Amino acid sequence: NFIIFSAEYHKDRTLQPLKEERFRDNVLGVDCSETSVKDSQWTNEEFFQNEVLFMVNGAPPGSVILFDDAMDMPFPGEMRTLINRMLRVGRHQGLNVMVILHSLRSATWSTQAHQSAKYLYLFPRSSKGKIIQYLNRDLGIPLGKARDHVRAFSQSGRVMVVRLHAPELLLGDQLCRLI
Repeated sequence: NFIIFSAEYHKDRTLQPLKEERFRDNVLGVDCSETSVKDSQWTNEEFFQNEVLFMVNGAPPGSVILFDDAMDMPFPGEMRTLINRMLRVGRHQGLNVMVILHSLRSATWSTQAHQSAKYLYLFPRSSKGKIIQYLNRDLGIPLGKARDHVRAFSQSGRVMVVRLHAPELLLGDQLCRLI
């Protein structure tokens, strides 16, 4: 089961395949845009309590909860607190948590994720400099080697997955490198 909270669930074309009939029983999407909250019967706080928190607390074990663009929702403080808590304790409830951030470093939005996440999905074709800095500063990879990794992964595919737990490694469509 997948529960998707998105600031643009109804508008995001990349989510369209998940809205197909065959996924209806396994994918539940909640549009948390300002328009959806305004058009609902709830205030911002009530929407968060009755539409978001209710769904998260009622999610069956094994569910995947995806937060997409949470910082753009009308209740960003509540979402950040919820995401941080879920990243720390969601596994105790048997829940998997995924967070989509559009920046490798998003200050308070990414701090807990960098501590708790097992994988980071990075896009080396569009964020080369930031990824090189991250590999160098945060993972301790020498600068030249970090550049080499990013160059190789950007030439061999679209994504570079950083596995943060032992063994630390980089994964791509055609490459796998221990770091």
